[in-house]
Amino acid sequence: MDTGKDVDVCVVGAGPVGLTLGIALRRLGLRVRIVDEAPAAKHEARSLVLWARAREALDALGVGELLRCHGVELDAVTIHARDRFLGELTTGWALSAHARPLNIEQHDIERLLCEELARLGTRVEWDTELTDVELHQDRAEFTLLHGDGGGIESAAAPWTVGCEGTASVVRDRLGIAFEGRRRTGLQAVQGNARPTWPLGARPGRGHIFLAPHRSLLACPAALGVLLDRLPALGRGARPAVEVEYAPDWVFHGPARLRLS
Repeated sequence: MDTGKDVDVCVVGAGPVGLTLGIALRRLGLRVRIVDEAPAAKHEARSLVLWARAREALDALGVGELLRCHGVELDAVTIHARDRFLGELTTGWALSAHARPLNIEQHDIERLLCEELARLGTRVEWDTELTDVELHQDRAEFTLLHGDGGGIESAAAPWTVGCEGTASVVRDRLGIAFEGRRRTGLQAVQGNARPTWPLGARPGRGHIFLAPHRSLLACPAALGVLLDRLPALGRGARPAVEVEYAPDWVFHGPARLRLS
C-alpha cells in the first residue's frame, strides 16, 4: 500500500473524481496516495446517473462492466400529471457503446472504485484532512491532520491534486476562485424508498410526476426505486403518490408524501 513516503501523486478527496483519478494513475504505474477528511465512505443517497461519456471513460479504466453489473440501465421514463399519462421519453439515442444512462447510486460507485483502487495497491486514508499545501518548483509540500489522535503529518509529493469539492484547500492555495453560485429557491430531497403504486416495477422504466411548482422523479435502482423531489413539498401539500418506508431502505424526507 502506498503511504505518505515516496509517492508521485497525492490526491485529496475520495469522491468519484478522486477515486477515478487514483485508478487511472495506478494503471499508469504511478505511486498514489489518496486522503479524505471524512471518517469513512458515504452511505447516504446522493447522485444517481452515469451518462454515456462518463461510462466510456470508466470503461477505459477497466471498471465500466463492474459498475454496470451493480446498476440498472434506464430505457424509458413515463410522464404523469394529475393522474393522467402525458407521454414517454425513451433513451438509447446516444451515439455511444453506452447509449442508455446507468442508474447506480454514488455511494455504490465509490465503494466499487475504492475496492478496485485497493486491488491496485492503494487504500483510501480516511479521517485525514489536508490543512495546508505549499508549492515549489519540483514538489508540493502539504500538511495532513489525522483523526483519532493520529497527529499532524508533513509530507511532500511531486504532484498534489485537489478533488475535494467546493471548499478545496488546494484550489484556495492556488488562488483559483470557485465561480459557481448557490441557486436560490430550489430544494431537492433524494432518498431510497419502496413505492406503493399500481405502476409496476419494470426494470429500466422510470416515472416523472408533474405538479405546479414541484415534481417528483422516481427511477429504478439496483435494489429498488430512488425518489427525487424538486422542490421539497410545502406544508399542506396533498399527494397523489404515496411512499412508505421498507426495511433496509432509506428515504430522506417525510415517510408519506403526495403531489397534488
